[in-house]
Amino acid sequence: MAISKGTRHSPALYTIFASAFLAITLVTTGVSPVTSVLLTALIAWQTLGGFILWRSIRPDSTPLELLGMGIAIGTAMAALTGLFTSTVGWGPWGCLLPTIGALAFAYRRRGTHVKATNQTDRREVSAFLATAAAGLAVFVYAVRSYPLTWTGTWTGYHPDMAFFEALANSLARFGAFESPFMSGGVVRYHWLSYAWSGQLAVITDAAPFVGITRVLPLVTLLGSTAIIVAWTRRMSSIPWTPLLAGVLLT
Repeated sequence: MAISKGTRHSPALYTIFASAFLAITLVTTGVSPVTSVLLTALIAWQTLGGFILWRSIRPDSTPLELLGMGIAIGTAMAALTGLFTSTVGWGPWGCLLPTIGALAFAYRRRGTHVKATNQTDRREVSAFLATAAAGLAVFVYAVRSYPLTWTGTWTGYHPDMAFFEALANSLARFGAFESPFMSGGVVRYHWLSYAWSGQLAVITDAAPFVGITRVLPLVTLLGSTAIIVAWTRRMSSIPWTPLLAGVLLT
């Protein structure tokens, strides 16, 4: 399907928007400004690697699709390489390596003609913004139960949340096969997403629960919204379909 006429924007504009959205939301939900900036910069670095890879695979993607797939591929690659270096005893710093590799790949192909990205469809952008706003409202409502600091006793946290936080840090610090929860055993409970969250927390020295209650849901919101809206717009000529897909997502 041909994308309808719209405005050509640089993919960097969408990255800037997503970065500002993430940093501002983190700060307004109790994360320190320094940690918010560090987390945002680290995620942007990981997204860059996925962006480069996906653009080489589908060069005619819209900027919104490049943003979503950059987040999805970049964070997945970072989680896997970070988990590998943690497992061999080098810490989670391996999560930085995929983007370095992607930049080297782009440098080697610098003389190759790359097809320009498609124009941004106005309905695509509107659906993305509306879905992100709806998802943000749900997030703000839910995050009230998960303050980062409190006085006295707080019982709003899900009973399993402390386990998830401990699992995330365990995977980031000790790797895939060393767990304080099971002597000689292995924990495989949603471990890749928690490994990624723990890696971010360890590298940026974020406070407990920042990764799993703030960063993970917000980055998931941005990436999944961008992918679903962009792909729905690509496959359907019905103007309101991307918005419907976004509504169903939230």
